[in-house]
Amino acid sequence: MMEEDKDFNIAELVQRYEHGLSDGHPGYFDVEELEEIFDFYLSRGRNKESSEVVELGLRMHPNSSTLLLKRATLYMEIGEPRRALHIIDRLPEQANQEAMMTRAQILLQLDRREEALRLLHRIMDEESLDKSSLCLDISGILVEENLHLESIEFLLQAHQTDEKNIDILFELAYCYEQINSAVKAIQTYQKILDVDPYSSETWFNLGQAFFNENRYGEAIDAYDFALTINPDDTLSLLQKAHSLFQNGQYIQAADCYEEYGISMEMTDIILVYKGESYEKADMFEEATECYKKALDMNPKNTDACTGIGICLMEKGEFKNSLAWFEKVLRLDRSISETWVYIAEVFVNLEMPEEALMSYMRALQIDPVQADVLASIGNLFFDAEQYEKALTYYQKAEAIDPEINSLDLFYALVYAKLGANDISIEYLSKAIKKDEDAQKIYDEILKDKQP
Repeated sequence: MMEEDKDFNIAELVQRYEHGLSDGHPGYFDVEELEEIFDFYLSRGRNKESSEVVELGLRMHPNSSTLLLKRATLYMEIGEPRRALHIIDRLPEQANQEAMMTRAQILLQLDRREEALRLLHRIMDEESLDKSSLCLDISGILVEENLHLESIEFLLQAHQTDEKNIDILFELAYCYEQINSAVKAIQTYQKILDVDPYSSETWFNLGQAFFNENRYGEAIDAYDFALTINPDDTLSLLQKAHSLFQNGQYIQAADCYEEYGISMEMTDIILVYKGESYEKADMFEEATECYKKALDMNPKNTDACTGIGICLMEKGEFKNSLAWFEKVLRLDRSISETWVYIAEVFVNLEMPEEALMSYMRALQIDPVQADVLASIGNLFFDAEQYEKALTYYQKAEAIDPEINSLDLFYALVYAKLGANDISIEYLSKAIKKDEDAQKIYDEILKDKQP
């Protein structure tokens, strides 16, 4: 209520100021009132009006350090840090904390980072009453300049004297996330929960941190806690569905997407998510039904068309699946994945030339596809063009040395090239990864015998 009263008073103050200007008689305002009017305009990006307030204020109060500082702030805001620094240097109260903070911001804009950091440390060291609040202000300045490591240094200093300050911990977790220090971010969110275990926001953030680290089971637990505290937290429900999907719990993911659709709105995008969950669970009829409902809502949903094509492929209906992939191409020919699926259909239809052309189109769109390069290598192997096959396997390895079955591919192609020692070496590696590699190797070479 107090905040609402303050907002009302500021609006009333600005209205009085604007009426005075329109009448040509702005009237008298004290420094504090002018400061509030200035901040009102500046927070809304109305720099011209902010400047006019300062000029009027300095005519009324020519020696006001507060208004001169506001003028420096405005110059800093519009990207003129040198003019801002010139004003700060002439202030009679340069040791004032607000003036020192503004100076530090200006120095950062001027790329005088070390000087700015020394000044901020000095401000922090001199503060004896409210280090936490000051630290948050300093962190805000540093984060704006993407100095997250430096911000962490200040936040840890404040945390040592105020370990249960949740605002400090939230800012600290955010900075850890920005420098990709996920483990420390997770630990920080857990510290917040030690202070306030019923914060649904913290449980959600913890879930996000776990999700980004591919720790999907722990993410699911965190989202569940968030939903227990706040059952209307639909964002946690959606993220839980994504986590279930990534964790291989496809049926549960489909149910969760359904629940989300009921809570919010069942859009074509959510139906595609649900369809993909059923598809991964090999429930192709249910998946297809979801994809078709998505297309009823949005006939141009390429993911839904692709999903139907994949389901038909999985059921061995290759010609029917091709029709759906061609529909995707009519909507958007620039999706590399579509050309890959078309190539796979042609492989299954024993149309190698068409498959090769489709794979090549996929590479034109996205050249960094190890699986596609290996598949092209396989086409050349089947066509008994072993040197070309080897070249494409090597291209695939250059992108992803851990690509599936690559050792077996090398074993086979070197065997056909007569390099038996190299072939056996790769076959040994392949067998260590897959005990069926020897059997596959023997069968393929047997089939390739003249």
